[in-house]
Formats: sequence, structure tokens, C-alpha cells
Amino acid sequence: MHPDASWGPLAGSARDAALAVLLHGPISRGELAQRLDLTPGTVTRLTRPLIDGGLLVARGKRRTPAAGRPFEPLDIAADSRHFAGVKITATAVYAVVTDLRARPLGAATRAMGSTAPESVAELVAATVRAAAEAAGGPELAAAGVGLGGNVTGDPGHVYATFLGWADVAIAPMIAELLGVPTVATNDVAALVRAAQWFGMARDLDSFAMLTVGAGVGYGCVIHGEPVEPRVELARVSHLPIDPLGPLCDEGHRGCATALLAETSIRRQLSGALGRDVGYDEALDLAAAGQPAARAVISASARALGTLAGYAAVLTGCEHVMLSGEGVRIAEVAPDDVHAGIRSVLHGDADAIDLRIEHAPFEEWARGAAVRAIQTYVLGEGAHAPLG
Repeated sequence: MHPDASWGPLAGSARDAALAVLLHGPISRGELAQRLDLTPGTVTRLTRPLIDGGLLVARGKRRTPAAGRPFEPLDIAADSRHFAGVKITATAVYAVVTDLRARPLGAATRAMGSTAPESVAELVAATVRAAAEAAGGPELAAAGVGLGGNVTGDPGHVYATFLGWADVAIAPMIAELLGVPTVATNDVAALVRAAQWFGMARDLDSFAMLTVGAGVGYGCVIHGEPVEPRVELARVSHLPIDPLGPLCDEGHRGCATALLAETSIRRQLSGALGRDVGYDEALDLAAAGQPAARAVISASARALGTLAGYAAVLTGCEHVMLSGEGVRIAEVAPDDVHAGIRSVLHGDADAIDLRIEHAPFEEWARGAAVRAIQTYVLGEGAHAPLG
């Protein structure tokens, strides 16, 4: 840690300057001024205290190819702070420790036992400590915890059906155990932020993301701003798709969960084959042409394409990302995905730039670390500046 580091959370132009350097550095002050639409003198005044505080660092003089004039590009001091990111699933806790650019330095996984909030908080703390040890024992500045469900208010009241939680303030429990500020977040929102800042979407002004796996998730970024609607009013996981499709556990026929969730796919194929079939096996069988598996996966992939089409139409985004631990379905049955898109876009499936990003649970945990960086360094409203 830098001995003089005293920055964060930032606000206003200082925050925008720090974020631009974080995402685009090393960067000259002149280019930074252009990105932020500020004068070079203003940029110098903004960045000087950030350099003095240890957040930014000058990388040594360089010369422009044209004029030959020397300049000192600014970069983020990536090793000046370290953050923990956590992904909680129904069966395990995954933790990573990262630097300021959310580069994973160490990781750990622990199996889930009790889902009682106090027990989960203790398991999260133990997993984070193990990840920190794997990273060489850096001091943590903050932590982010992502999980499927609705997270509202401050310090974050969690409603997570898969854990049996209603109005659980898990972040303060973990903060007390770790001794660092901790933020709870919806895991899809965190994954969207990680993709926007450091992943496949970093070159995009606007995009939508769909995740498939244990459930179905959705998020989008419009003109650099993540849109995080109230979950109870935007449950894409139970959006009706096929009125003749199977039932989900909540009794919805042909909804996104009934067609795309791993448990739904396993249940359909296990019933058809008369034995227990795992998710990966279901995809392997479909890829090999097994008729029952092919029928189930074909319907699921078409549903995924239909959702992608709706996401593009309703947001106006031409870029749609598919992610999550179950995203392999789009690779096993790509023609069915595009058929679903065409059913919404009237034959113009090529109007969508469809991107597939494999996201193991450690990547979801990294997204939670990004949320911690966003909250405790760059301020709650940090967004990716345009340009």
C-alpha cells in the first residue's frame, strides 16, 4: 500500500479522471483532457492530489511520434489497494483477491453447509482469508459480495430465495468479521460491471447481458450507465416464452426458468431417458445428436435466442452478451439460438452482435470485487466515461 494513500471514495471530475485512467491507462494528460472534455490545466490540477495520494502514478517520460515532445503518461497504481470479491451459490462460496484493476491474485472455494446468515458470513470470511493467503497476504481495502437475489438499500438488505433469506443485512456481518467495508450486490449486476470495465464489453457504449445457469439473469448498460431496475418488477427469469413449454418450480408454463435453468433441463431429460442426467452430460448428448437431448436443448437454445431478441428490441442495444456457467448451450445449438432471435427480429438475426463470454464462478466473484472498487474508491455513481 502506498504510504501516503488517503484517497477514496472520489466524486465529480476527480472520480471521472481516476476511472478514465483505470480503464484506459497508461494515458497522457492531453488524451485524458480530450476524453473528459477538460483543459490540460484542469486535468493537471485534478490529477496532482491523486498522484500525491498514491492512486495514480506517472510512468516515465515518453515522446510522441509526430512532435517528439516528452510527456508522462498516467496510470493507476494497481497494487496500492487490494479487494476481495465473493460469489455465493447454493452449494459453495467462491472468493478472489484482486488489485485495483480487478486482476485476480489469489482464489479460494469452500463448500456451503448451513444457509443461516451468521454461518454464511463466517464461511465467506474464512474463504476470503484463504484467498488472501493464496495472494500473498495483502491487506484488504474493501470487499464485495455477490449473490442471486434482490439487494436493496444501504447496507444492503438481501432477499435470496435460494438461501431462504428475506431482508438479511449480510454485508455488515461480513464487514465485522473481515474488518473492512463490505458491499452486497446482485451477482448479475456485478458481472455486468466487470464485463463493462474489464471484459468483452469494455469497447461498448451500450449492451445487454443474459446469464444462464442455475437461473436466468439480465442486465444492461446504456450509454455507459448500468441500468439496475427493481428486481421484483423485472423478473426476466420468469418471462413467458413458450405457452406449450414445461413448468418451472413456481408453476409458470414455458417461462425462461422452465426452459433454461440447469435444473429444468436436467429434469426434462432425466424424465425422458429414465435416469439422472447432469447438465454437462445433457449438452454432450445433444452435441452427439441423441434425439431426446437434442429436442430439449434445441427448445432451450431457441428460448435463449428469443430472450436475446427481446433484450435487443426493448433496450435498443445491438450488442447482446451471453454469459453464465450454462452458456455452453449457445455453442451446442447456435442455429436454434439464431432461430429464436429471428422469431423476434423478423428474420434479421444478423442485426445483433451476439457475444459469448464464459464466466466461471471466480469471474462472478471478480465482478463483486469490481463493485467494491466502484463503491469504496470511485464512489457509488462511478460510470464509464464516453469516448
